[in-house]
Amino acid sequence: MGRAVGSGSDWSAVRTRPEPTLIQGWHQHGKVGNMSVPYSFTPGEVIEGRKMLIERIGHAKARKDGSFSGDPFVTYEELVSNAGYHIEDEYDGDRAGNLAGEISKLEHESGGPLLSATVVNADSRIPGHGFFALAGALGMLAKSRYDVNGTEEMAFHADQVCACVLKYGRK
Repeated sequence: MGRAVGSGSDWSAVRTRPEPTLIQGWHQHGKVGNMSVPYSFTPGEVIEGRKMLIERIGHAKARKDGSFSGDPFVTYEELVSNAGYHIEDEYDGDRAGNLAGEISKLEHESGGPLLSATVVNADSRIPGHGFFALAGALGMLAKSRYDVNGTEEMAFHADQVCACVLKYGRK
């Protein structure tokens, strides 16, 4: 059986997901608590990740011209570290994007912006391909292929970051 994701005024709909098991792709390296990134995440991990993103976005402040001050960004490594995992390789990095995507799906279902716009690669400071693919799947970005450095993609990313700061940033 699964656990409910979201409650109260945070979510417009309650979803359930199965508890993760080793069969679903969890793998452990070394001692207990030293896990690489799983394929799926528990509802609690998604909710805690959402809280982390909103807290970080709260460090930024929207300006009247549509820009913002402060740093609302979190790296993929910071996001999964908050859930008790670490990134060992490129595959763990891809799975870290799954957590960001789950957070964005829930936020989108409640009418909010894609919070994963604030989750970025430590070097490039932009989100990965999965962010743009999710936006396309949700009907927010009309393309069949995405270039993370493309003009349309960069404009969409900037708009989503600004929407996050307007909703959760300092007033």
